[in-house]
Amino acid sequence: MAYVVGRFGIASALNQAKLCSPVALSCSTAGNRYSTAPAAGKSRSGVKNIVLVEGVRTPFLLSGTKYNNLMPHDLQRMAFLALLRRTGVPKEAIEYIVSGSVIAEPKTCNVAREAALCAGFSDRTPCLPFAATGVRLVTTVANRLIKEDKQIGLTAACAAGGHGHAMIVERYPSK
Repeated sequence: MAYVVGRFGIASALNQAKLCSPVALSCSTAGNRYSTAPAAGKSRSGVKNIVLVEGVRTPFLLSGTKYNNLMPHDLQRMAFLALLRRTGVPKEAIEYIVSGSVIAEPKTCNVAREAALCAGFSDRTPCLPFAATGVRLVTTVANRLIKEDKQIGLTAACAAGGHGHAMIVERYPSK
């Protein structure tokens, strides 16, 4: 699964409202833009809100079938690229990548770095390997965007059975 997350006000988040189907495990957005107009609303701390912009995932398959010969970073790469296609966010706009898998693959010590390089991201894009707890992945990238005054980050996980997930996180500039 892959998600684009960014920093926006509440009104902008509502403009990017998602229609998610828990049965189909798919999401669609009202538009395909990855940024919206600034909103006046701020969170209680005075910091613009971080919002989920878009998400994608690889299909569920039985263990030991079509994904059998793929590494976790291969699934992540597919999710990264599908997410960028869906959102229109250029690779160069991604400023931080957090990605992980449930079970670490000993052949690749940093699934985030391997997936990013295989997807064509710059070798200068910071990549953090992280456990696949989805909420922690998103909050980690959101906090890094705030702390490092960055705009767009990407987070991904390879969940049980080798399902690749990726997400782009974006924050609205305070300028």
